[in-house]
Amino acid sequence: MKDIKAEYNHHLYSEVQIRFSRIMDMLYWCPGGSEPEPEPEPEPKPRHAGRPNLAKPEFIVSFFGKFYFCPAQDTIFEAPYVEPVYLWYSGGLDTAPNCLLLHQHTWYNDDEGTVGLEVVIFDYEGNRVITAYGLDEGRWPQTVKKIGDKIWFSLTVEEPVGVGGFYSIPWDETLESYPVPVADANLEYQLDYNWEVEERAVDGAVFFGGLDGDSWDPPPPDPHSIYYFDRQNSTVIKVLEVGGYSSGFAFDSEGNLWSGEYLLSFDPEMYILPCRLGMWTKEAVDAVIDGLSSFLVWDDAEVVIELGTRPETELNWGPNDIETDPDGNIYVSLNTYDGWGENNEYGAVIQVYKDGEGYHTKYIFDADYTGNNRWDWHRGLAFDSSSNLLLDVDMNQSDPDPDFDDRLLAVI
Repeated sequence: MKDIKAEYNHHLYSEVQIRFSRIMDMLYWCPGGSEPEPEPEPEPKPRHAGRPNLAKPEFIVSFFGKFYFCPAQDTIFEAPYVEPVYLWYSGGLDTAPNCLLLHQHTWYNDDEGTVGLEVVIFDYEGNRVITAYGLDEGRWPQTVKKIGDKIWFSLTVEEPVGVGGFYSIPWDETLESYPVPVADANLEYQLDYNWEVEERAVDGAVFFGGLDGDSWDPPPPDPHSIYYFDRQNSTVIKVLEVGGYSSGFAFDSEGNLWSGEYLLSFDPEMYILPCRLGMWTKEAVDAVIDGLSSFLVWDDAEVVIELGTRPETELNWGPNDIETDPDGNIYVSLNTYDGWGENNEYGAVIQVYKDGEGYHTKYIFDADYTGNNRWDWHRGLAFDSSSNLLLDVDMNQSDPDPDFDDRLLAVI
């Protein structure tokens, strides 16, 4: 029998799509753990005994409170998720004014077997403030960003696989217009496998990351690329062909473009090949936009950094999201693993910094998820106004499971 895992892309594709389809079509149900017996002096519940309140996990409360002071929100909080509704697949993280966080994800109703997608606003204590946009249908969320006076987000549909686009809704500082009606979301541009949207801060230009193709048969029909979005004419210009599979990108303080290359092999089963991070200058990107040169490739990179392996292993790091801080430092979330269905998955965040001798990397966060037996992915990165780095950890990407914490937001 053909191993369906041989065609699984680490972020979105075959294996996740297949499990998602089964859940939607067969109303898949995952039993939860049991509650502990009452004790005269109760001890903390074991990690897998029942579900925590994922709308306000301790991880958010303990870490956000240490680093950031925010005034009380003058609004009525939405009720948090409670069993049997779990947060599931994460597809975006960003900050917003007034000490707010944007998060896009899917939810799963364990009793009814239903799924939906939401763009949700949280505060810095983990309270679920309000839903900005929601669908009572299964979709794959990819990214969410506040750009100008809009909240941008992207999603793909299940069939045909990968098809979708970048949408926007107005940013409302008062929050009074939320949730925005489903029909009022504006399709900014249709682009399949729409992994990332970023604004170049130096001039407000908007760029997309995704695949310009209509099928999924590894390797992709058009390798993972980055496009400039001409908002006036609603057209795109391909500025960089990164290759490989989904990986984020970012612009540094000078407007230079940074992106990663996530390479996979499917022989005999999927594993990560050596990957790299690159930087292309603003001048080179603008030359493509102005029609003075064709799209850029790796040979045009000003800087190339080999991401290497997890220390003391031969497991190659694959880049996921990329973010820059106000000082121009670059941060990259990384993933790796050593086998399908096994217990050994790892994640890290590295900082790329520059000195008189060039560009260097250092670890600022390294996580060993051995024992979870899940596909644990370090997803989106974001910086807030106090230069706190936020990391979205997707603990349960393959399918919803009551025995695992689906969503964590961390401050590093």
